[in-house]
Amino acid sequence: MKARDTKLPETVQHYTEKDDGNRFVYHQKDLDATQKTVLVMKDAEILVGICDSTGDFDDTSEYQLLIRLLKERTILGDDGVRRLRKKKKLKNHPKSC
Repeated sequence: MKARDTKLPETVQHYTEKDDGNRFVYHQKDLDATQKTVLVMKDAEILVGICDSTGDFDDTSEYQLLIRLLKERTILGDDGVRRLRKKKKLKNHPKSC
């Protein structure tokens, strides 16, 4: 997005920083994994909205992966609010020794 001169909202600027992933995953101790995932999902919605509004990113693999991630891991409710999909239980899960 930076390379294509697309302005990012302040709330998602941190993703452009080199060590953002480590800071987010390891230094946000007040949030559990589900809360962190929901935050990232909401940020992904913001980024998809920007990409969709310009149409400049349809040809990029990053955009295609982001769309795929949202389709596979989230669901859009009847109220228009996106939420995480429930995990499917494995029927024949391996038994530990």
